[in-house]
Amino acid sequence: DQDMMQKNLTCKDSKSGQKNIITLSLLLIPINLLFLCLGYYLSTFAQEANLLVERPDHLFPTVVFSSGAFSTALGGLFVLGLIAAALSSADSALTSLTTCFQVDILQDKTFSPKKRLMIHVSFALLLAVIILGFYYAPNGESIINRIFTVAQYTYGPLLGLFLFAMSAKRKVKAIYTPILCMFTIGLTFLCQHLLTQNLDFSPGFLLLGINGTIMYSLLVITSTKYLSYEK
Repeated sequence: DQDMMQKNLTCKDSKSGQKNIITLSLLLIPINLLFLCLGYYLSTFAQEANLLVERPDHLFPTVVFSSGAFSTALGGLFVLGLIAAALSSADSALTSLTTCFQVDILQDKTFSPKKRLMIHVSFALLLAVIILGFYYAPNGESIINRIFTVAQYTYGPLLGLFLFAMSAKRKVKAIYTPILCMFTIGLTFLCQHLLTQNLDFSPGFLLLGINGTIMYSLLVITSTKYLSYEK
């Protein structure tokens, strides 16, 4: 999201930014369909070749290295292409995160090269730790499901903030917003625990909507109406 926002900030005006968002959204449809088709063909090929795939994350390497349809050299090229595609996304994401931390959080645009390098290295190490945490987490789910599970807690407050800003003409105290976000995450975790333990109901990805609704409600409760002279 931060990466996409910074792309919009490079546009010369708001109309160009809106055009950029719409164009990107339309372009993502065929790209996602392409990857969906590739995944379908890989799954079909693995079934027809009677390949044993323990987890969805193992589908690609199993087909490339265990089926005999690809040589070792060609399989290596596939892996290099996969790494290159991942690094291009990771590079832009790290740039966005470090820029946001330096400019928006620390509010300092005059860092020395040494301090800037330290921030970049720190974020790279943090990202590596998070990736290893997802990999070694004691769970049989695929990595993408784990990422979406975590994103339900982080995206919920963002979703609530976005909907509140678009629909409610009320004033929010900025100092309370981070506190409300953390409180919302805690309430969402509690709701999930109660639903799972007491009602034997797993909300799944519905948790994102619950999270956003809680955040929106808290913003309505803690906000005030705009006065006429503030318009």
